[in-house]
Amino acid sequence: MWKAHLIGATFLALFLFARGKKMREMRGNKRKVEGLQELCECLPSGLKGLEIGSFAGESAQIFIESGRFEKLYCVDPWNDGKSKKPDVEVRFDVVAEQHPEIVKCKGYLQDHVHDIPPLDFIYIDAQHKLVQTYQFVFQSLLLAKEPCWLAGHDYDNRQYDGLIEAIDTIFGGHMDNMVFFEDTSYMIKVDRHRGKIETSKP
Repeated sequence: MWKAHLIGATFLALFLFARGKKMREMRGNKRKVEGLQELCECLPSGLKGLEIGSFAGESAQIFIESGRFEKLYCVDPWNDGKSKKPDVEVRFDVVAEQHPEIVKCKGYLQDHVHDIPPLDFIYIDAQHKLVQTYQFVFQSLLLAKEPCWLAGHDYDNRQYDGLIEAIDTIFGGHMDNMVFFEDTSYMIKVDRHRGKIETSKP
């Protein structure tokens, strides 16, 4: 009898753990969707945008369905042998097929500089390390119109100290113009003037 109770208790514990994990994922997904939707509400329409790090296309779908984007260029290496989820490119392709405004750019930004027109909007959600964040910001700004909106993800996640340090350093004197969103996205309006970065609130 005690074995049956033990087995039953084990199954109950596993069920409650799985249910709790699922609920946390649902809350996280809801927060991400609402945060990006709020970000899009700050933007005008007719934009040409760039997303660096598109993964499975969830954020690209939110951007396009906001109605703000004429084109969204999505740069990601996808199956580079490092992903723990090898199906993500397939999932992205499904999203891209449903939204013709999405332009898939497989590889790295430097591989596609001649394929991407002057940009109104940049969103960075790729490697979250210090040096890479510097590279993403300055490489993408070379493709930007003046002014443009520069945004990214995971600023408020202390797991990514390198990303936070890079953004704080680049925009150190302009953080009052930075807007933050519920999903840990950030956004600032950037204008490069005489070799200097000037900013304003989005």
